[in-house]
Amino acid sequence: FGSSFLGFLCPSCWAILGMAWNVVRSCWTNSSDEKLADAEKAMLRGVQGVVAHDVTIDSSGNTVHSLRLPAISVQSTHPLVLVHGFGMGAASWSGSLEALSGCGRDVVSIDWPGSGRSTRPSFPLRGGVEACESFFVERIEAWRQACGFERMVLLGHSFGGYFSALYAMTYPQHVEKLILASPVGLGEKKDGPLTVPALRKKLPWRRRALVNFIEMMWTRHWTPQAAVRTLGPCGRRLVRLFVRRRFQRSQHAGTRELHDEAIAEYMHQLFAQPGCAENCLGALLDFGGWAKAPLGPRLLQRFEELGSAAPPVTFLYGEHDWMDASEGQKVADAMGRETRVFIVRGSGHQMFVENPSTFNTAALHVLKDGDGDVHEGAFHLFGSAQADKPLS
Repeated sequence: FGSSFLGFLCPSCWAILGMAWNVVRSCWTNSSDEKLADAEKAMLRGVQGVVAHDVTIDSSGNTVHSLRLPAISVQSTHPLVLVHGFGMGAASWSGSLEALSGCGRDVVSIDWPGSGRSTRPSFPLRGGVEACESFFVERIEAWRQACGFERMVLLGHSFGGYFSALYAMTYPQHVEKLILASPVGLGEKKDGPLTVPALRKKLPWRRRALVNFIEMMWTRHWTPQAAVRTLGPCGRRLVRLFVRRRFQRSQHAGTRELHDEAIAEYMHQLFAQPGCAENCLGALLDFGGWAKAPLGPRLLQRFEELGSAAPPVTFLYGEHDWMDASEGQKVADAMGRETRVFIVRGSGHQMFVENPSTFNTAALHVLKDGDGDVHEGAFHLFGSAQADKPLS
């Protein structure tokens, strides 16, 4: 009787403790599922016709959250699927949804499996690179099947570009085009203060101590989201400071600007949710942001194997992007087959937030296969990396 009672009690105790912890976390971080939903709605204010969906992807009831906007004029049943970067969410694309729906396809923006308003299954943190990559790729494929999409155009930003490329390598038959906006993880690790101890020793002691501390936290899988959750009210202020300093603002006429407060609240609610997919940071990247399994060589090898069955690829980078556009150019040069690299002027890494009008023009140009009738003078707004912006 005793062992049976304890067997019943222990799971019950853990369940109660889990619920209690969620209440404490919610109060400490001033966050909840409802507040995240409200923050998403605030981001989408002014976007007409967008519909939220929670698509069940497995027998355990796990879901992928998505935002869908029907095409203005349907020309293809294959949707444009937007995959956000690290720390962002489906509503991060709010400045682009309406414009991109002019490409003749439905536009669908998803929350990563295990983040945002998607459910959080167990993440294979100790499973190695292959298991962590499979966590995302296979769940995106399960989502595609559940939605009934035969093919789709994938537009992935930063880490979302990494996952989009992996998906295209695994399921090329379901990818019509692949657009990689400032993708992480293309190149091999380079020597520098973050990777070479001898060079790090030359840094001023304060900076060296900071680098050493961040590296220690990185190796322990301590994420920015974990820091925000731990700091509680101070974490919220930290996110607001980050937004003010990180996101540039374009003054181009016609740009639909998002208020800093809406972005900050949305990001805070995203960061304050229980951790799951965010653990990809230390699982897939070494300290310094270099991929443990660099994507560029794998992408080239796989696309060479696929030959004509490989989807066409385009790279987009911000003019002031901290991601190295030359890595994209190297891959494009090696691929040939009309692979292109474009620089989106007036923006940094978060190009679709910082200068959505120019980003949208560039993306539509790619989606329309460079049709000159789409946006007259488009090349005055964004430039070809090869012709317009020398890369070393």
